[in-house]
Amino acid sequence: MLARILLALDGAPARRNACAFALDLARAHRAGATALGIVNSAWIQRPEPVPLGGFEYKASLDLHLMTSASQRVCAALEQFEESARAAGLSDFQTRAVEGDVVVLVQQEATSHDLVVLSREAHFDVEREGLDVPGCVDRLVRTGVRPIIMTPASGGWTPDRSRPVLVAFDGSAPASRALHLFALLGLAADGPVHVLCAGIDDGELQAAAACRLLIAHGCPDAQAIILTPADSASP
Repeated sequence: MLARILLALDGAPARRNACAFALDLARAHRAGATALGIVNSAWIQRPEPVPLGGFEYKASLDLHLMTSASQRVCAALEQFEESARAAGLSDFQTRAVEGDVVVLVQQEATSHDLVVLSREAHFDVEREGLDVPGCVDRLVRTGVRPIIMTPASGGWTPDRSRPVLVAFDGSAPASRALHLFALLGLAADGPVHVLCAGIDDGELQAAAACRLLIAHGCPDAQAIILTPADSASP
């Protein structure tokens, strides 16, 4: 059962899709939601080499960046509150915090079932040409809870009627992820396609995965099998 959702916000415009998804998920599952607005002071105030006499300028710049980030985060939290009330959600809270993004999210995630954030959430960290911001990548790799990343922009809206694609190979990590997906009730939101690719016993593994999902209320679980020959490059 999904009881509580953590929404991590950085105040950037791309947060809107993440907010919409978190609220839609909370309303559908009658779950509570926490919006955590994060000012990444660990990055903004990080030690940097400066020229002689440049410490005063750096301190002034850091203060400006901190103030700007705080204002954006406060605006994001206010908008979340308005959207939560408009959605009829009563069990929600907002918090503004400062510090290291990964540490703060991991600490807060302990009392939540999953984390929602935008794929474009960079928390004031420079992108450096990365496809996914470094702090988001670290959260996904080291997070204590499942993470859902929403698209950055465009006309995307939550739609639980569309199939969810689950990649499954029968391994222990894949089995744990599938089981948690089912236990949180997310499998009951709509159809699920279980993809087994490039493994010899794909049909057996996919069938077992589908049975588990159906047992947990999935309305439509279907297997997609790609054999090693199908998966090979031409």
